[in-house]
Amino acid sequence: MKKPLLFVLLLFLIQSSQSSFAQGGMWTWVHGDSTQSPLGNYGVLGVADPANMPPSVYEPVYWIDSNDNLWVYGGFNANGELYQALWKYNPYTNLWTWMQGSNIPNQAAVYGIQGIPSPANTPGSRNCSVSWVDISGNLWLMGGYTVGTVTLGDIWKFDPTTLEWTWMNGSTALAATGTLTMGVPSSTDYPRAIAETNCAWTDNQNQLWVFGGIHSYYLDYYDQVIKYNISTNEWTWLSGIAVNSLPVWGTQGVPASTNNPGARTCYARWQDNQGFFWFMNGSTVNGGTWDHNDVWRYNPVFAEWTWMAGSQTNNAPGTYTSQCNSSTLNAPAGRSEDKSAYLDHHKRLWLFGGTTAVVNDNFNDLWVFDQDSLKYKWVHGSNLLNQPGVYGQLNVPSPANIPHSRDGAILFGDSLCNIYLFGGITRNPGAVTYNDVWKFTPDTSCIPCDIGLTVVASFTAPNQICPGTCTDFVNNSANATSFIWSFPGGSPSVSTDASPAGICYNTPGSYDVTLIAIGPNGTDTITITNYIEVYPNPAAQGIMQSGDTLFANQGAVGYQWFFNGNLISGATDYFYVANSSGNYNVVATDSNDCEVEAVIYDVVAEIQLAVPSSQVAIYPNPVINILYLMGSQHLENAEVIIYNLLGEIVQTEKLVAPEINVSGLSEGMYWLEILSGEKNMRVRFSKINN
Repeated sequence: MKKPLLFVLLLFLIQSSQSSFAQGGMWTWVHGDSTQSPLGNYGVLGVADPANMPPSVYEPVYWIDSNDNLWVYGGFNANGELYQALWKYNPYTNLWTWMQGSNIPNQAAVYGIQGIPSPANTPGSRNCSVSWVDISGNLWLMGGYTVGTVTLGDIWKFDPTTLEWTWMNGSTALAATGTLTMGVPSSTDYPRAIAETNCAWTDNQNQLWVFGGIHSYYLDYYDQVIKYNISTNEWTWLSGIAVNSLPVWGTQGVPASTNNPGARTCYARWQDNQGFFWFMNGSTVNGGTWDHNDVWRYNPVFAEWTWMAGSQTNNAPGTYTSQCNSSTLNAPAGRSEDKSAYLDHHKRLWLFGGTTAVVNDNFNDLWVFDQDSLKYKWVHGSNLLNQPGVYGQLNVPSPANIPHSRDGAILFGDSLCNIYLFGGITRNPGAVTYNDVWKFTPDTSCIPCDIGLTVVASFTAPNQICPGTCTDFVNNSANATSFIWSFPGGSPSVSTDASPAGICYNTPGSYDVTLIAIGPNGTDTITITNYIEVYPNPAAQGIMQSGDTLFANQGAVGYQWFFNGNLISGATDYFYVANSSGNYNVVATDSNDCEVEAVIYDVVAEIQLAVPSSQVAIYPNPVINILYLMGSQHLENAEVIIYNLLGEIVQTEKLVAPEINVSGLSEGMYWLEILSGEKNMRVRFSKINN
């Protein structure tokens, strides 16, 4: 949540126009809506589907698992609603799955029994929570805001194998003040309720650490470092004592027990190979709200902070030299709400966007920070605020594409050096939330990408098709030289082509696809369950002729008539009046855009019915309201009976004039029978509406 406007200050002393240098890569809009604040599409619980997408959300809880999957829980939308559903996104298949939780917003938590998992348990609707992934792959969250922007202090564990939540520790009370004592571990005491921090780390002993955050809605900021021991279920308050404290910088690069980043909101965090905890940026408060662009490192063994990089200036303006330049002058402007930060497989920290404390504006700049050299590289985006997005075409990269300026989004990546962005909020002009997914492919001349020899199997294909049609597969695998495909239900059912084309499916249903990618350094297998969906067969079609009118079976979404194989312009109703003799066919389309065809040969059009004394002709046919009879001069007081095609009588009357009112009949085919003495005449006609 963004704090209220406190001061209007000069914010940036930066360039007034975007750099004209070459960009460091390209953005591609790969999933989600391009509309403002969409509600998403949940699909079927537990089933991945290309149509699935979460609602637009700001500051949801998120995790990245060991397979590069993104897990997203809760979040806040521009309509003021909080969610509680849990989603998983696979960047290699570009598929979302609604994994757990309700699709109804503003749900209360169900705690159950502390320490006992249950399918009924749920943390409820919330956002701005702390999150961890433990060394066993479990997902953890703590605190955040619930409905009414009230902070929470509970801690939860989610097991991805059982899909069950467990309330592990912490108070169930709203805005709990906490009971921890400095330096004293306790399984009965608990920390205060907090939000607006994502500075959380998991150490090698599987203990969960957290720094900073706020207790009351943008009033009380804290500088505490606290630790949760999973095995003993104990919290320990390790350092930090003051509310709304200011930073104590010390000497850059020199650790000291007196150093302190100050009480602040905190979002962009990572952990290095030596076990140090890092974060950058965030906001402090002291008579105003100040954004920073500093970088800090914490040693969990000695409980010491080190100011590593960045400025001590409040609302630091930043320096944008040129894109893809590793100048020591480069630094992003001070910002907060920048949880869109990601440590890639090469241990480089990527940072996108964020917001300002002073005027609630947003960034769309993309940066890379090297923790070894302590240098920033401006990779993409503008040095100006509140830039509009350019979506381009779905799944088509372009140098012109770029996400909207935003904050509260999520940044993550894959093993192929691609970076992904999901969700977030744009504040100015007007609050708009997003559910779009973007992929950034770096220019390797700007950001080197050594993906080694690890084989990664990946593919895409048009996967919702009609019976009897075929699809083509695109192989996105890395470091592979040969491939084995399996298409159960398809024809052919196996292939060794790199990107098989023309895989046909005749029978409705859902079908798995498996790809085994083989390279010099091993293999990788990917199986996507129910990836190919073959729609049901459309309803059968036929053509019936009545006079010079041809009728197809009703019920289809669309129709198109053809004469001797040529399309008849404008002939898109279920019936067609033939004005030429020959062969006719109709193509009917159902709600899935699947087609079925029927044909009728040797139609003789423009038939004129002879009317001998013993016969009766009718017109018009088809008829809307009044059916007229020809040759009926000797049929006064004859009995008229109308049957439907099932042989049921639907209308009877005495013939008093050479016309019959059929306006009360439904659309369809009927038989008209006239009985007069020993004469019995029958003719078929069609009833249509206007």
